Amino acid sequence: MKMMKSLNILLLTIFSIVLFSNFQCEEDIIILEKGEVTYISYGTSFGECLGYCVREVVVSGGAFFTKSGWDMDGPLPDSTCEIVFIRDPLPDYLDDIDLDIFLNMDETIGCPDCTDGGAEWLELGFEDGVKRVTFEYMNEPPEFKDIIPSLRQLMESFNDCRAE
Repeated sequence: MKMMKSLNILLLTIFSIVLFSNFQCEEDIIILEKGEVTYISYGTSFGECLGYCVREVVVSGGAFFTKSGWDMDGPLPDSTCEIVFIRDPLPDYLDDIDLDIFLNMDETIGCPDCTDGGAEWLELGFEDGVKRVTFEYMNEPPEFKDIIPSLRQLMESFNDCRAE
Protein backbone atom coordinates (compact mmCIF):
# COMPACT_ATOMS: atom_id res chain seq x y z
CA MET A 1 0.00 0.00 0.00
CA LYS A 2 2.88 2.36 0.87
CA MET A 3 4.48 1.59 -2.49
CA MET A 4 1.20 2.35 -4.29
CA LYS A 5 0.96 5.74 -2.52
CA SER A 6 4.55 6.60 -3.49
CA LEU A 7 3.84 5.62 -7.10
CA ASN A 8 0.72 7.82 -7.15
CA ILE A 9 2.71 10.78 -5.79
CA LEU A 10 5.40 10.22 -8.39
CA LEU A 11 2.86 10.03 -11.22
CA LEU A 12 1.05 13.13 -9.95
CA THR A 13 4.36 15.02 -9.79
CA ILE A 14 5.29 14.02 -13.34
CA PHE A 15 1.82 14.93 -14.61
CA SER A 16 2.02 18.33 -12.89
CA ILE A 17 5.40 19.11 -14.40
CA VAL A 18 4.22 18.19 -17.89
CA LEU A 19 0.94 20.09 -17.49
CA PHE A 20 2.45 23.31 -16.15
CA SER A 21 5.42 23.31 -18.50
CA ASN A 22 3.01 23.52 -21.44
CA PHE A 23 1.75 26.88 -20.12
CA GLN A 24 5.10 28.65 -20.40
CA CYS A 25 5.09 31.51 -22.83
CA GLU A 26 7.21 30.48 -25.80
CA GLU A 27 8.09 34.14 -26.45
CA ASP A 28 10.17 34.13 -23.28
CA ILE A 29 12.57 31.69 -24.89
CA ILE A 30 14.48 33.40 -27.68
CA ILE A 31 17.37 31.52 -29.18
CA LEU A 32 18.81 33.21 -32.24
CA GLU A 33 21.58 31.91 -34.38
CA LYS A 34 24.05 34.16 -36.16
CA GLY A 35 22.76 32.73 -39.43
CA GLU A 36 19.45 34.48 -38.81
CA VAL A 37 21.10 37.92 -38.97
CA THR A 38 20.49 39.42 -42.42
CA TYR A 39 22.61 42.58 -42.03
CA ILE A 40 24.66 44.75 -39.70
CA SER A 41 24.26 48.51 -39.82
CA TYR A 42 26.71 50.90 -38.19
CA GLY A 43 26.44 54.64 -38.36
CA THR A 44 27.16 58.05 -36.94
CA SER A 45 25.08 61.20 -36.77
CA PHE A 46 25.36 64.76 -35.53
CA GLY A 47 22.11 66.67 -35.13
CA GLU A 48 23.41 70.25 -34.94
CA CYS A 49 25.57 70.06 -38.03
CA LEU A 50 25.76 71.37 -41.58
CA GLY A 51 27.14 69.11 -44.27
CA TYR A 52 27.14 65.33 -44.49
CA CYS A 53 26.25 64.67 -40.86
CA VAL A 54 24.75 61.18 -41.13
CA ARG A 55 26.94 58.30 -42.28
CA GLU A 56 25.96 54.65 -42.41
CA VAL A 57 27.55 51.44 -43.58
CA VAL A 58 25.48 48.28 -44.03
CA VAL A 59 27.18 44.89 -44.24
CA SER A 60 25.16 42.25 -46.06
CA GLY A 61 26.91 40.31 -48.79
CA GLY A 62 28.98 43.41 -49.46
CA ALA A 63 29.39 46.78 -47.78
CA PHE A 64 27.05 49.61 -48.71
CA PHE A 65 27.77 53.16 -47.61
CA THR A 66 25.46 56.16 -47.55
CA LYS A 67 26.05 59.65 -46.30
CA SER A 68 23.38 62.28 -46.12
CA GLY A 69 23.05 65.76 -44.77
CA TRP A 70 21.87 69.30 -45.22
CA ASP A 71 23.09 72.85 -45.51
CA MET A 72 21.41 76.24 -45.14
CA ASP A 73 19.56 75.67 -48.43
CA GLY A 74 18.16 72.25 -47.50
CA PRO A 75 19.07 68.60 -48.08
CA LEU A 76 22.31 67.68 -49.81
CA PRO A 77 22.35 64.91 -52.44
CA ASP A 78 23.01 61.52 -50.85
CA SER A 79 26.32 59.84 -51.57
CA THR A 80 26.24 56.08 -51.93
CA CYS A 81 29.07 53.67 -52.59
CA GLU A 82 29.53 49.93 -52.48
CA ILE A 83 32.37 47.49 -51.91
CA VAL A 84 31.96 44.04 -53.42
CA PHE A 85 33.75 41.25 -51.60
CA ILE A 86 34.79 37.83 -52.87
CA ARG A 87 33.00 36.30 -49.90
CA ASP A 88 30.34 37.69 -47.58
CA PRO A 89 32.00 39.61 -44.68
CA LEU A 90 28.90 39.41 -42.47
CA PRO A 91 29.89 36.20 -40.62
CA ASP A 92 33.28 37.71 -39.71
CA TYR A 93 31.63 40.75 -38.12
CA LEU A 94 29.10 38.57 -36.33
CA ASP A 95 31.93 36.68 -34.65
CA ASP A 96 32.57 39.86 -32.65
CA ILE A 97 29.00 40.11 -31.28
CA ASP A 98 27.41 38.15 -28.47
CA LEU A 99 23.79 38.00 -29.69
CA ASP A 100 22.33 37.21 -26.28
CA ILE A 101 23.97 40.27 -24.73
CA PHE A 102 23.13 42.50 -27.71
CA LEU A 103 19.45 41.56 -27.71
CA ASN A 104 19.15 42.34 -24.01
CA MET A 105 20.82 45.75 -24.18
CA ASP A 106 18.89 49.01 -23.84
CA GLU A 107 18.12 50.76 -27.12
CA THR A 108 19.87 53.93 -25.91
CA ILE A 109 23.03 54.00 -23.82
CA GLY A 110 24.24 57.24 -22.29
CA CYS A 111 23.16 60.49 -23.92
CA PRO A 112 23.79 60.16 -27.66
CA ASP A 113 24.11 63.50 -29.48
CA CYS A 114 23.55 65.53 -26.32
CA THR A 115 25.17 68.95 -26.69
CA ASP A 116 25.94 67.91 -30.27
CA GLY A 117 28.46 65.34 -29.13
CA GLY A 118 27.30 62.96 -31.84
CA ALA A 119 25.80 59.51 -31.80
CA GLU A 120 26.75 56.08 -33.09
CA TRP A 121 24.61 53.02 -33.52
CA LEU A 122 24.89 49.32 -34.11
CA GLU A 123 21.88 47.64 -35.66
CA LEU A 124 21.24 44.02 -36.50
CA GLY A 125 18.55 43.03 -38.95
CA PHE A 126 16.87 39.67 -38.46
CA GLU A 127 14.43 37.78 -40.64
CA ASP A 128 11.60 39.01 -38.42
CA GLY A 129 12.77 42.33 -37.00
CA VAL A 130 15.47 44.82 -36.15
CA LYS A 131 17.41 45.68 -32.99
CA ARG A 132 19.35 48.95 -32.76
CA VAL A 133 21.51 50.20 -29.90
CA THR A 134 22.46 53.90 -30.02
CA PHE A 135 25.28 55.31 -27.89
CA GLU A 136 27.46 58.38 -27.48
CA TYR A 137 29.94 59.08 -30.29
CA MET A 138 33.35 57.48 -29.65
CA ASN A 139 32.08 55.99 -26.38
CA GLU A 140 30.89 52.52 -27.31
CA PRO A 141 29.75 50.18 -24.56
CA PRO A 142 32.27 47.53 -23.45
CA GLU A 143 30.17 44.85 -25.17
CA PHE A 144 31.04 46.49 -28.53
CA LYS A 145 34.80 46.91 -28.01
CA ASP A 146 35.55 44.13 -30.52
CA ILE A 147 33.24 45.14 -33.36
CA ILE A 148 32.98 48.95 -33.38
CA PRO A 149 36.67 49.63 -34.21
CA SER A 150 36.49 47.36 -37.27
CA LEU A 151 33.21 48.98 -38.41
CA ARG A 152 34.76 52.44 -37.96
CA GLN A 153 37.68 51.32 -40.10
CA LEU A 154 35.30 49.99 -42.76
CA MET A 155 33.45 53.30 -42.77
CA GLU A 156 36.72 55.21 -43.16
CA SER A 157 37.41 53.23 -46.33
CA PHE A 158 34.49 55.16 -47.87
CA ASN A 159 35.92 58.63 -47.18
CA ASP A 160 36.31 59.32 -50.91
CA CYS A 161 32.69 58.43 -51.70
CA ARG A 162 31.13 61.29 -53.72
CA ALA A 163 27.52 62.27 -54.32
CA GLU A 164 25.88 60.41 -57.19
